[in-house]
Amino acid sequence: MASGLPWYQELNVLDILEKGFLLEKGVRFAFGKGIYCTPDIETAIAYAHDYEFEGTKYKLILQCRVDPAKLQIVSKGSDGTHGEYWLLPNGQHIRPYAICAFQQSS
Repeated sequence: MASGLPWYQELNVLDILEKGFLLEKGVRFAFGKGIYCTPDIETAIAYAHDYEFEGTKYKLILQCRVDPAKLQIVSKGSDGTHGEYWLLPNGQHIRPYAICAFQQSS
């Protein structure tokens, strides 16, 4: 990503922090309609976009808290295509609380 915007605007972080996770922003809903997250860091990194800062590439992901009473578990793919997902009915049951940055090798 190289739009010239600050990372928090380019990656929609401000929008999420101000409005929460919005179901209407979803596109695919491969395992049902809802807000998707994962406890599996490798799965999260696989979906993260590249972000470049001062010549170094990173993957940025949001670390979130979820209401365990409201989540539906989508089991890890037996074919290795994905790790476990958590599917929440709407954005009221998930809260971002940290941004994790993973430096990518060149």
